[in-house]
Amino acid sequence: LISVVADALACTCTRIYLLKTMTPVPPSLLISFFEAATASLNRHPDSAPSGHIPLSLDAQRQALLKIQVQSLQEAVSRYNDERGTETEGITLQDAQEALKNSNFAVARGMEDAARCALVRAVLQAELAWDSWVVRQGSVENEERSRGLKDENDVNSMSLDSIKEFCGLCSAAVNLPVVEKYLRNGKDISFDGTTNDEQEDDSGESRLTPPERMEYIHLLLLRAVGYRAAFAKTSMQKLFFPGEEDGNDANSPDAELQEAFGNFLNATATAANKAAMASSSSLQASTLSDGNTRVVSVQHSERTVSGEAVGGMSAITNDAVPLAQSMEEHDDERQRRQLAMARKAAALQQGLLNEVHAMEEIEREKILADAKDAHLSFLARVSELPIGEERLHFLQSIDSDTQRLLAIHKLWEAQTP
Repeated sequence: LISVVADALACTCTRIYLLKTMTPVPPSLLISFFEAATASLNRHPDSAPSGHIPLSLDAQRQALLKIQVQSLQEAVSRYNDERGTETEGITLQDAQEALKNSNFAVARGMEDAARCALVRAVLQAELAWDSWVVRQGSVENEERSRGLKDENDVNSMSLDSIKEFCGLCSAAVNLPVVEKYLRNGKDISFDGTTNDEQEDDSGESRLTPPERMEYIHLLLLRAVGYRAAFAKTSMQKLFFPGEEDGNDANSPDAELQEAFGNFLNATATAANKAAMASSSSLQASTLSDGNTRVVSVQHSERTVSGEAVGGMSAITNDAVPLAQSMEEHDDERQRRQLAMARKAAALQQGLLNEVHAMEEIEREKILADAKDAHLSFLARVSELPIGEERLHFLQSIDSDTQRLLAIHKLWEAQTP
């Protein structure tokens, strides 16, 4: 696709002219940059993090920016070398200015690659730090030494940090390595091996799919600078306040509401897939004679220690946001969870199939109606104070509107 776009642009002999220098910057140079930068970002990070304290998110972004600048410098140098000295060469500043005025489809590919690269780098660094913390033997002390915030430092989690967490998590659950981890519970590996290569019959993961999702949340909450238990409480008060919480002047705006909605949709979809995979694995353990072999026996309390899960720091039901209460882990409860997940996944897929089966005109109309309903919902919610009035509004949404809201979220999630 990229080469086709490049050929089409070359055939039209299009040129971008800068307002001040009037130096022509051909689209082929910019497309060469997007291709090279995307390839480099797809390989990032290409080495294990140095030091046990993870880089800040700003430092991680600077590393990605450095990759992109280097790719642009190399693209400019190649172009000037190919032209020789016949005319004045293009400078890095020329190319940077041209990028501000460009609108190529391949640019979106680079942006997606950068988003995934950031999440990979963050997860790799946080996994390394988590492993180091376990060896130190005191999670709380190490979190405080790192400067992770809790109720002793601030009154609540900042809205920007919540938005950052939602974006990181929405991207993380779509990484293949994380999808495999949620499915089989094997260690997340960034060293070239895959989760599938670690799978054998020597033992099953000690974590259930919901607990695996909690662990991903825990890592990413640390990445945005907070201790997980405190962050969970902050988000619950913000988005699902009780009467005792009252109105919070620091209420979420429409952009944050949308980010949080995308986060919920992405994590729910990933959790359903993982639960379905676990269910299939359980069914596969039934022998041909109708008997079921025991693949693992597990007894767990509310707190799962790092030693209990093979290298992960302590995870409790209070450790991550929106975690379900885990008072028990018996087989009956897990079967109910899997049944609910299968039902939810079937309903979602059925709704998507219904939309796909529509005539194009009908599908475009319902998608437009769904988007309008979504925007109207966000606008209305942002106008209402947190508390009883907002709760009444949410409870009053009719079934047709609920269906449109679901269609919008599901369609947006499956559209690249």
